[in-house]
Amino acid sequence: SSLLPSLVSFREDARRGPNALACIIAIRNFSELSSLFGYALAEDILKLTADRLERAARALGGKAYRLHGRDFGFLAPCPRAKPDAKARQALCDDLLARLGGPMSWQGKDIELTYAIGYTELSGGDAEKALSEADSALKRLLPGSAGTSGFEPDDQARSVAEAAIASLITLS
Repeated sequence: SSLLPSLVSFREDARRGPNALACIIAIRNFSELSSLFGYALAEDILKLTADRLERAARALGGKAYRLHGRDFGFLAPCPRAKPDAKARQALCDDLLARLGGPMSWQGKDIELTYAIGYTELSGGDAEKALSEADSALKRLLPGSAGTSGFEPDDQARSVAEAAIASLITLS
């Protein structure tokens, strides 16, 4: 199984590297599966995901990372000299397809659900890229699979949603 570089490495590579595609990959049904089948399955899911992501990263010319919990990261050179939204989306769709497929565990085929939030990393600002990719990821429906690219109004929406949630909590 793979021992992927950490969030610290992600930040260092982002600072050193050229403009890149930055992704956060979440295992959307991880909590449900680990609740149903326990710790042993949870560990196997994380190992399988790390292995699949590492293979996909090599094939796509990028690098895989273990960020925290059930979240993984991916950095790849931006497609084309002048990247566009379609090229970034295509790369993320390819990454998602390479992660897919059931996991065989104790005679059962278990389907894993992955979601990818992505953005363009520019100027080596890893924190901004992680925040933007996380905002894009949150735009997908809870539990759903798929890819979602960052849009500038995502962060304004996230701030507004957080403010509303805190107001509701106070009332």
